[in-house]
Amino acid sequence: AALHNLADVYRRTGQLPRAYAAYMDSLELTQQLEHERLTNLNQMHLCFLDGLRGDEGAVERLKSHLRTADAKGYLWDVLEGRLLLARLAAVSGDEARATELLRDVIERSEEQGQSFIQRDAQELLDRLVDKA
Repeated sequence: AALHNLADVYRRTGQLPRAYAAYMDSLELTQQLEHERLTNLNQMHLCFLDGLRGDEGAVERLKSHLRTADAKGYLWDVLEGRLLLARLAAVSGDEARATELLRDVIERSEEQGQSFIQRDAQELLDRLVDKA
């Protein structure tokens, strides 16, 4: 979990190669420890970073990991995965899809009391609205 959190910090500060390396290190450990939930979450973040680099299959892989999280009832991970999808949509210029996903994340996170994800989604939505 510490490596995953370190990767999050790197991602948030724009240090994407370091984030990728930290997510990979975390993934390797979670696989060895058979920690299914964190393994899946690490994979979602790696798909996100792959998508930023233009990997065409990254969105579909991210959706697959999102379906896994949903099937297992990992509500936080579902919200985080949908936020990652929204970020990719925004970066690729699909602002309508990003806005749709962000509104859904905001609504769901509010219902579940997940203020951290709600704040992140709202900040991105505000940037998209200001840009328009």
